[in-house]
Amino acid sequence: MLLALTLCFLASLSGFVLGHPTSVARNGVTYSHPLHDGKPAKIPSQLTLISVDKRQPSPFELVPRTLTLPATGTISVTFRSGSLIGYVASTLTSDHTFALTLSSSSAAHVTVSSTTGFIDLVVASEPYGYVGAALGFQGSDFVSGSPSYAFMTPVPQSSSPATGNAIGSQGESQIWNIDSTTLELTASWRSGTSSSPLITFYDESYGDLDFTADLTAFTDEYSDRVIQVRLWFNPA
Repeated sequence: MLLALTLCFLASLSGFVLGHPTSVARNGVTYSHPLHDGKPAKIPSQLTLISVDKRQPSPFELVPRTLTLPATGTISVTFRSGSLIGYVASTLTSDHTFALTLSSSSAAHVTVSSTTGFIDLVVASEPYGYVGAALGFQGSDFVSGSPSYAFMTPVPQSSSPATGNAIGSQGESQIWNIDSTTLELTASWRSGTSSSPLITFYDESYGDLDFTADLTAFTDEYSDRVIQVRLWFNPA
């Protein structure tokens, strides 16, 4: 069953990348987010939200890693079980968000300069030169039960919420932690002295990678078809 769902998912990636429809909030500001005219967008039915197989060490966890800093490489995207899906793509969506590619030759190249604390992922190919998070219209209420989300998008360097990105909302670059042994990347939204761990997910409805603190609350709000994923740095 998992193999069949995986094949359906991979097949869906070969289609068009859908842009986020725009919607106007009550304050009159136009946002780009997963709503169309105030109603959940219609989404493909090729993939249903799946339960993941029992936790097993991923191929990335089993391979010893050595990292000489600074290091440049790509970012692998896997299911929670560790099975490879693809890579963070070098080509952005029409909404300036990072997409998913099946080919390592089409992957974005990022540079890691530290493995301690919160770090930056430099992506030199973009005007805003860091892989980061920019808020969706629900803001930064990243707690259990909240549908708040953020886009994975190029942002300026920042260790706290700051403006200046193609999404037009507050964003941060220094959101990443990297496991120095496995090179798994995890993200958190930082605000002052506190930080909120984020779930990374692939939104099949819109073809991009995003963040939230509560994936169930997000899907209940927007009805998007999503897959929770994990990210891994692959040094060249």
